[in-house]
Amino acid sequence: MSDIFGKPMYPSLAEWTGIIEEKLDRAGDEPIWNVAPPEVDDRPFDAIFLGGGGAGRFGAAFMRARGGRPLIIEKWPFLGGSCPHEACVPHHILSECAKELDRAKWFSGQLWFPEFDPKKVSILDCIELVKEGRAGAHALMNVQTKEQLDCEYVLNAWANVIDKNTVEVAGRTFTCKNLVLATGVRTQLPDIPGLELKGVYDFATLISDLDYEPSRCVIIGGSKVAIEYSAFFQAAGIQTTILTRSPLMATQSLHHVDDDLREYVVEGMRLRGIEILEGVEPLEVLGNGKAAGVVFRNAAGEIETRDCDFVFVATGEQAQSQPFVDALGVEVDDRMNIKVDWTRRPRSTTSTPSATSSAPRWRCSRPASRVASPPATSWASTGSGTTPSTPTSSTPLTRSRGAVCRSGRHGSSTRTWSRSRCPPRASTTRTSACPSATPACSTP
Repeated sequence: MSDIFGKPMYPSLAEWTGIIEEKLDRAGDEPIWNVAPPEVDDRPFDAIFLGGGGAGRFGAAFMRARGGRPLIIEKWPFLGGSCPHEACVPHHILSECAKELDRAKWFSGQLWFPEFDPKKVSILDCIELVKEGRAGAHALMNVQTKEQLDCEYVLNAWANVIDKNTVEVAGRTFTCKNLVLATGVRTQLPDIPGLELKGVYDFATLISDLDYEPSRCVIIGGSKVAIEYSAFFQAAGIQTTILTRSPLMATQSLHHVDDDLREYVVEGMRLRGIEILEGVEPLEVLGNGKAAGVVFRNAAGEIETRDCDFVFVATGEQAQSQPFVDALGVEVDDRMNIKVDWTRRPRSTTSTPSATSSAPRWRCSRPASRVASPPATSWASTGSGTTPSTPTSSTPLTRSRGAVCRSGRHGSSTRTWSRSRCPPRASTTRTSACPSATPACSTP
């Protein structure tokens, strides 16, 4: 298998998929290394990113594109974090399942739709659908980060922070100019008894641990996670109750939602049969070895109970920063978010700095024939530091404020950037001539 430059990729997507599936069953037993050996590149890293999810992976890619040398350390055998594994992507897939199930109910026995039988809907089957497809997404991120983004990383290994410039992983010690914490979040559990019982889940453990078909669900919390999953549970035939302190869709994380949108969504949820109780305080999860109900104080101050065999906790998230608080001496708030002094230049352990490197490397995601900069390289061929510090080109490349005209979209083998002013001058139009036999591109 080759990339867009014709360069063989190793491991390939299929090979990465097999590696990831094998390592998930034996997480942390053997690290996966993609780091330049010292004889190729012995420079300290401009930044070490602890965590290879959305923040760590994209932060490292940006630094690499700017000529820096980042290193990503990730405990899982894949990059992308919880998003493709147990959070965002599962949310989307299960929401799509909810849409299809709702449609099957509404049109049951009409047109070409068969009679809908809720007893045939299996949550376990839907979750298995999520699990079967996610290894491919993981493999793609590993390949892309190595081959196209040209980032170094260590996977399937835990990092031990020595100080703000030193990290130990799998018996090796790495030094860096900056340390970036990108370790993601987990559910912030409420301080109530009974959460340790079987039958109590959050968005992560639902995917990894659920082993039975629930029949009655109580959701504690009114976050966006509660909204998404309640729609799926109800559509799958599980009678669902939401217990929330704040009005639904009026929590801090959804402050941007206006009243009209909130009313539309909440009304639609109630029409589907979801019970929404606002202004309540959860007190205890009942059960003898397994969840059997939730006790709560309602808006009128009275004590009520909802029987259930499945409790889903959706009370918001907290950062996974605790392991680094003592080593780094950083301050955190009640949700373990690191406090940042926004008046300072971004040189702290919690911000990605602008970095320079003594041997910058240039990487491009387009074929070399389509760009004016040098072709792509990798650390194996540029460790000598001979790569020029500025791109060279025989084609003039001008960047300025405003719109951009890429003549490559017309099929040309060159690219030009047109100059424009924002806001435009009155009664002034600038036209940049595209290559011959192509229409001109006009920008104000």
